[in-house]
Amino acid sequence: MSILYLINVLGCGNGKYLWVNENNLYNVGTDRCANFLSICREKIPKSQTFSADSLKLPFRSGVFDSAISIAVVHHFSNAELRMKAIKEIIRILSVNGTFLIYVWALENEGRNFTEQENFVPWHLQNTYEDDSKKLETLGPEIFKEKNSTVYHRYYHMFKKDELESLLKTFNNIEIEKSYYDNSNWCCICRKTKE
Repeated sequence: MSILYLINVLGCGNGKYLWVNENNLYNVGTDRCANFLSICREKIPKSQTFSADSLKLPFRSGVFDSAISIAVVHHFSNAELRMKAIKEIIRILSVNGTFLIYVWALENEGRNFTEQENFVPWHLQNTYEDDSKKLETLGPEIFKEKNSTVYHRYYHMFKKDELESLLKTFNNIEIEKSYYDNSNWCCICRKTKE
């Protein structure tokens, strides 16, 4: 009998990290964006994806063997919220469970960020829009271009060692690996105790 590993992909987006198709893995994806969840369900019909808030995950404590949080935590606007999001990741993990976290780096190779707090344009192609009139009523941070709607999304750019420092405030995890990858600061951590 094979062991079933439960993996939670927090902020699963379009399902890029839900594609693992092995017999001993059970992937669950959560996101706040209904359009992304629809894309996941269309691309991966058997995927277990649903809407959830990363600050209050609808899972009992200690249920997952692993969790992935890629390009999520840097969207929270202050340190308290970023810590709360990480605390939720740790809460849902079993003891000895691991998680991977990626955040955008201030030391970004593709863009010249001078400040840690930024609004970055994000283009939504018209092919993914259901109701363009509804988009126009959402506020001044959204505007139309020829073939897309442009959103200005908030990003906190992490400085070198900032993610590690944040993770070290938790006394029930251990950082197993810390590294820089494609303009991101990244850590792999293990939950050591409840």
